[in-house]
Amino acid sequence: MELGVEQAAKRFLQNVDWHGEAIEAWRFDTATTNAERDKQVVTLPPGVQEAFRFYFDNVETRDWGGVGIFKLDDIAGETVYVVNTTTDGDDGFVEVFDGTGRRLATGQTDLDAGGNPITGWDEQLGAVRARVGASD
Repeated sequence: MELGVEQAAKRFLQNVDWHGEAIEAWRFDTATTNAERDKQVVTLPPGVQEAFRFYFDNVETRDWGGVGIFKLDDIAGETVYVVNTTTDGDDGFVEVFDGTGRRLATGQTDLDAGGNPITGWDEQLGAVRARVGASD
């Protein structure tokens, strides 16, 4: 049975090490200054831009983590964007979008008891944003 893009993205991203170097091949926002980065971000679908801005304003500018945008070109045959926020600790936040900017999944990243990366997906889409303030 073929998975839809939401389930395929969740499966693919479930155990990604967002602190590792392997993800750099997927990085969309490659600019080294905020001005250059803004020029890249405005080319993205509105939902992706809005998520980036939320985490940039609430995490990165408050200096307790960083936000990145990643582009995966073939998840169930579709382009998927990921806005991932890593914190100064082990946890982080992730939002997944289709190529039009429709949010598909949200969740929190962390390490399991064995030190392996894992994502806990939200049952209610978007619930992760309420935890951003709680982690600050």
